[in-house]
Formats: sequence, structure tokens, C-alpha cells
Amino acid sequence: MSDAEPLRVCVVGSESTGKTTLCARLALHYQTTWVPEYPREYALEKVRAQGERVWEDGEFEQLALEQQRREDDYALRARRVLLCDTDAFAVRVWFERYHGRPPAAWPHIRSHVAHYLIPYPDVPFVADEIRDGERFRWWMYERFVALFDELGRPYTVLRGTYDERFVEAVELIDGLLEREVSAL
Repeated sequence: MSDAEPLRVCVVGSESTGKTTLCARLALHYQTTWVPEYPREYALEKVRAQGERVWEDGEFEQLALEQQRREDDYALRARRVLLCDTDAFAVRVWFERYHGRPPAAWPHIRSHVAHYLIPYPDVPFVADEIRDGERFRWWMYERFVALFDELGRPYTVLRGTYDERFVEAVELIDGLLEREVSAL
């Protein structure tokens, strides 16, 4: 990571586990920016316009590419840390969730994420106009953990209350930033 490149931390996982709220709160704490979840924005527009949730394979690839484009754009404006509310890799897992299988092909998207945070799915599910995955929460959680273990991607599972999860995330990020400074 260069001096100009912020430490990228990405929050991924099941629906309704506090990912967006955590990203916004961490960004405020670190006085930086955070990358909103573009696929959620897209899904809201799609459901409102079409009233359905039929997903084509290619839509997920485009969502992943746009999420990565936005992440790279926000990184130019971030201060020391960039918080990401999902990333291109997570979009691939959502493909599996909606299609019941891995994608046949996936664009090569180089990740710059230094560490992933996965909120444990034991908080109450809050439905909204597009959330439909309460029954998939544990599958999503287990899938992310299994894939990160398999691929050797660094992650931390956040447990406890929302405040406890925030404190744990701050401690982790502070430690990553300290190690980064020590390595210089």
C-alpha cells in the first residue's frame, strides 16, 4: 500500500446485520469516506421499476464491476482508511445466493481490500422493501467464512451488540493502521 492508498476495510455478510450502519459509523469515527453498496441501490431501482427480483447472470458481473469502480473512485478521496459496504467478491457470493450455484465465469477483479469484517447474523432481522433473505442469513455467513478461509483472505467476525461490534472494528482497524506505520 502506497502513502496515497488508504487501508481498505470491507464489511460483508448476511442481510440486516448492521453492515451499512457500521460502515457509516466507522467512516465518521475515522473522518473518512465510505463506499455505499451499489447492488442494493440497483436492486431498489429494479424492484421499484419492475416489481420483481428476476436476476440475469450478467447483471451480477456488471454490479461487481461497478462496485469496484466506485471503490477505486472513493479511495482517491479517503483519509487513511476506506470503508466498503460490500465489494466485487461479495457480489459473487450474492450471485450464488440468488442462483443456487457459483457463476460459470467471473471477471477478474483485483481486490485491494486489506481486511474483511463479517457481522455475525444473530441480531434481529429487519425486513424492508427488498430484503428477502432471512432464511439465507446463516448460509451467507457460513459461505463467506468458508470462502475466506479457502482463499486465505483476512477477516474478523464481529459479535455482540452493535456498539460492541463497532468497538471491536475500531480496535482492529487501529491495529492495522499501526502495523502499516511500523512497516514504513
